[in-house]
Amino acid sequence: MYILSKSIYFLINPIVWITVLFGLAFFRKKDQRKYLKWGFFTFLFFSLAPIFQLFAWAWEAPLTDIRTMEKEYDIGIVLGGFSKGTVQPFDRLHFTASATRVTTAIELYQTGKIKKILVTGGSFILKEGQLPEGERTRLFLEKTGIPSEDIIVESVSLNTRENATLTKEVIDKNYPNSSCLLITSAFHMKRAKKCFEKVNLNCDTFSTAPFSTKINKAIYYYYFPNGGVLESWQILIKEWVGYVMYKMVGYI
Repeated sequence: MYILSKSIYFLINPIVWITVLFGLAFFRKKDQRKYLKWGFFTFLFFSLAPIFQLFAWAWEAPLTDIRTMEKEYDIGIVLGGFSKGTVQPFDRLHFTASATRVTTAIELYQTGKIKKILVTGGSFILKEGQLPEGERTRLFLEKTGIPSEDIIVESVSLNTRENATLTKEVIDKNYPNSSCLLITSAFHMKRAKKCFEKVNLNCDTFSTAPFSTKINKAIYYYYFPNGGVLESWQILIKEWVGYVMYKMVGYI
């Protein structure tokens, strides 16, 4: 399943589509103009920021202003996928663009909106001296001054479905009837929330790191092709495919 999913995610990458179209234009001289036309169209569609912003805005879960939050929660559930587990040295967290999942949880804790932080996420392959993402995050949170008794770790799950099922087990066993706040990236929240609802763990949500607000109005970024937009499309399309696949197999 892991190899199959990675193969699918490779094939849905817009950069692969563009490369294939220009490759066909080079090798199939008879239809060169057609493939060049579609290659340039695909390149422009997936590299212009305004187009991407529209799709991201329509998909992502809205953000919440911490200052307007009236409810306090027993547990803030932070979904993994915010660090690079294979980067050395292993004495620290090497964050990805999803790092705000963790930093937001710290802020919510420090402002009293959540009483404990539960980190859910493991690692596919562990090298010597390497800890699962959940355990590495525990060490990081302790370094920021959060007491160990307020940190809960589930370090076995490898995907969003397992995040939900294993977190449910931890909470039911050790923290029954706790109020929970689900914390993950805005593009990921729809699938995550439905996974948790599927296992009967109802949470309020708190989205982070939205694509739809990252609008740089500098003309060279907003009105010209940009490689960063291509990368963002890859993440968003991957999430769409993941949502459909989860729907098909009954995870949501």
